[in-house]
Amino acid sequence: MKLHVLGSTVLVISVVMGAVVSVSAQSAITQNNLLLNGGFDSGQAPWNASAQGQYFYVASGDSISSIGWVNGITVWQNTTSTLNTNFDYVITTRIRTGDGMMEGLQLSFQDATTGGTVLTNMDFAFPASDAHLSPGPWRVFSLHVNPRNWPSRVGHTIGVGVVGRDTTAWGQYGWLHIDWVQLAPALPQFVSQPQNATNYLDASVTLTANALGAVMTNSPLDLRYQWYMAPATPVPNATNAALTLPSLALADAGSYYVVATNRYGSSQSSNATVVVLPPVAPLYSAYVDPGMAYVTNFEGWGTSLCWWANVAGGFTNRATYADLAFTQLS
Repeated sequence: MKLHVLGSTVLVISVVMGAVVSVSAQSAITQNNLLLNGGFDSGQAPWNASAQGQYFYVASGDSISSIGWVNGITVWQNTTSTLNTNFDYVITTRIRTGDGMMEGLQLSFQDATTGGTVLTNMDFAFPASDAHLSPGPWRVFSLHVNPRNWPSRVGHTIGVGVVGRDTTAWGQYGWLHIDWVQLAPALPQFVSQPQNATNYLDASVTLTANALGAVMTNSPLDLRYQWYMAPATPVPNATNAALTLPSLALADAGSYYVVATNRYGSSQSSNATVVVLPPVAPLYSAYVDPGMAYVTNFEGWGTSLCWWANVAGGFTNRATYADLAFTQLS
């Protein structure tokens, strides 16, 4: 990294941040975003812009903000997110030079509650190889912000701004094409935690967790996941926000958590318990077809004469009735 001094302005040229990430623009940001419309995918709102030379357009199906023509042209946003000192923030933009000679940009972190007071900012310069390119290659620039510098502003609304910079070194006027801007916690922050799950042996369960993390290149690798079975056994090939155990075995019962990682570090989710139940015993029923029953002989006959016996007992020929009822049939 080196300093490039232009008049009284110090611009920081970063070879790492200035790496070319792709040829075409992206229509959306891959991670969650504390900004509203960070990808400019629904037009100008809720972004604001200074009056000179700013407009939005769609080129080849990609939503891009194009700002210029004068030095200091600015787009900014009241994010509606409030300042939290429990974690650092990162402002990241994917941007390129457009027609003309815009040499650099500035990212600013603002207090929107007090009318857009700039709390901190940083100037960045495009590499000299981008001069005279219309447009130049897409590049990614990031500003790391420590909110603990402003404890009195906790709960205030955060504002974010992007400023175009040009100088006589490149020319008087130029354009910037902004693909997306992101405001996110530096370390991944879990916005949803995995929940306990119960199912039967050989069935499946899915655990899901999602983290908010800073984008650096708009690559899926910007925010990586790895699931573990507690206390610290990595689950093979479990590198997505969702973990599915497709055919439960008794050994799958236990606690699971996921670790989200980006270039600033890692954060761990809470634990979720998976309970594996034994298989359900099948319900059996029996059916007898009366036409298939076959009896060769009765060994005897039983009967309950009940109140009839009480009456017949008073007959003088009651023995005859008794013989009829209990004599073995042949």
